[in-house]
Amino acid sequence: MFRLDLPTPKGSIPPRTLGRDDEDVDMRVVVSRVMPFALFLAPWIAPGAEVRIASDFPGGNIVIERIEGDDVFVHQDLRDTKGDWFYWYFAVRGAQGRELTFHFTRSRAIGPLGPGVSRDGGRSWAWLGRRGSPTSFTCGFGSDDTEVRFSFGMPYQHADLMRFLERHAKKPCLKREVLGKTRKGRPVDLLRIGRPGARAKHKVLVTARHHACEMMASYVAEGLIDAFLEDSETGRWLREHVDCAVVPMVDLDGVEDGDQGKNRQPHDHKADYRGTSIYPEVAALRKFLAEWAGGRPDVDIDLHNPGINHDRIYTHALRAAVGEGPESRAPERKFLETLEAVQRGPMKFRLQDSVDFAARMAAKSKTAEGEGATPGDKVPGTMAGSRDGEVNAGFEIPYALVGDVPVTPDSARAFGHDIARALVVSANGILGDLPEAGASALHPSPTGQAEEIAVSHPTATRRERFALPKAGHTARVIIE
Repeated sequence: MFRLDLPTPKGSIPPRTLGRDDEDVDMRVVVSRVMPFALFLAPWIAPGAEVRIASDFPGGNIVIERIEGDDVFVHQDLRDTKGDWFYWYFAVRGAQGRELTFHFTRSRAIGPLGPGVSRDGGRSWAWLGRRGSPTSFTCGFGSDDTEVRFSFGMPYQHADLMRFLERHAKKPCLKREVLGKTRKGRPVDLLRIGRPGARAKHKVLVTARHHACEMMASYVAEGLIDAFLEDSETGRWLREHVDCAVVPMVDLDGVEDGDQGKNRQPHDHKADYRGTSIYPEVAALRKFLAEWAGGRPDVDIDLHNPGINHDRIYTHALRAAVGEGPESRAPERKFLETLEAVQRGPMKFRLQDSVDFAARMAAKSKTAEGEGATPGDKVPGTMAGSRDGEVNAGFEIPYALVGDVPVTPDSARAFGHDIARALVVSANGILGDLPEAGASALHPSPTGQAEEIAVSHPTATRRERFALPKAGHTARVIIE
C-alpha cells in the first residue's frame, strides 16, 4: 500500500480515502497526479477560457465590441475614411479547441472566399473558404492554434517587402533607394531596376498601395519585379532596354498603421496629384518623375484592388481625359490588346471588361480626372512635361476571385509576369499588324535561345509565333 499523508490546514476537511481492494487511495494524491493532465487538456474542456482579439502588429485594424460565449462582435476601424470601407486585420489568441463566430456589425466586410487566414504570424495566407454571409464567418481552432490571424484579404506589410528584397539582395541590377519620408518619418522605398539613365530605351514606372488597404496589388508588383530579375529572355531584354522605377508602397504610413487609405479625408494619396500635394511621399514622387522622365515615363503602371465583390481585372486606361476623345487612348489600347494576347497566368485579363468600364464611366460623365487618375495622366495640373507614346494603365485586380479563379499570392504574381511579358512584346511592336488576339501560350524556342509567344487569332486559321528579340536583333516571326 502506498499512502502519502499531507498536512491538513486547520479547519479543513480531513483527508478522505477510498478503498479499492486492499489499497486506500488519498484523493489529494490523485488530484496532485491528475492536475497536470487536466491543465494540459484545459483548452479543450474549458469553453469559457479567455479569448483575446488583438491588432497590435503592423497593419492591424479592428474595433472589438463584445464577446458573448463563442460569438465575437466587431467592426472595421474606418479612422479618417469618408464613408464606409471594408479593410480589417486582427489576431485571435487563446482560442485553442474552440469554434468561434465573428460578426461584423456595421457593414459587409467579408469577400466571396471568406477571410484570409494565417497561422504563422502573417507570413503565409490561405482563404478560409467560400463565405456563407458577407457579415460573419466561423472558424475552428486546433490545439496548436495559439494565434490565428484573419483579414479581409491576404495582408502584405513592409516586412514582407523586405523579405522579398532580401531574396534578391545579390542582384546587381536591383537597387533600393529612398524616395522620401512620410509624415511619420518612415522612409519610402524606391526600387531601381534595369538600365539606368539615358542609355535605356524605355522608362517604366510601377506604383502600388496608393490606397493602403489594397494589399493584393503588392503580390502583382512582386511578380512584375521578379520578371525583370529572372534569368529568362524576358528578364534579360527588360534589364537591357528598360529603366524601371518601382514605388511598392506609396502610402507606407497607412500600410503599416492599418488604415483603409481609400477615401481618406481630405483626400487620399491617389487624388494628391492635382495642385500642391499634401502628402510628402506624393510630392517626392512628382519631383522624382520630373527629374527622371521629364514628368512622364513611357509606361506608367499603377496597381490597385477594386470593391469588395469585383471579379474581373479591369483598367482605367481607356477612360479619356478632359478634352480628349477615345482615340487619345490608342497606345493604352494596343498595350492592353498585347496583354490579353500574351498572358499565360491563371488570372485572365479581358480587354472588353475595360472597354465596358470606360463606357459606364463615360455614361456617368466622369473623366480620368477623378478616382482613376494615374500619376502621369493627361489631366491639367498633374505633371510638368510630356512624352510621346506614353501608356498609362491603372489596373484593378480583384481581392479574391477573377471569374472562378482564386486570387492568391502565386496567381497574383503570375499576373505581374504577364504584364512584364506584354511590356516586351508591345515595346518591340511584335503584334502591330495582327488582328485582335485571343488565347495564347508561351513556349520555349526550338533552339533553346529564346522564349516564344504563340498568339492565336479568332479571325485567322494560322498561329503566329514570335521569339522575343535579343539585344541588337529584331523579332523572329514563325508562321505555322
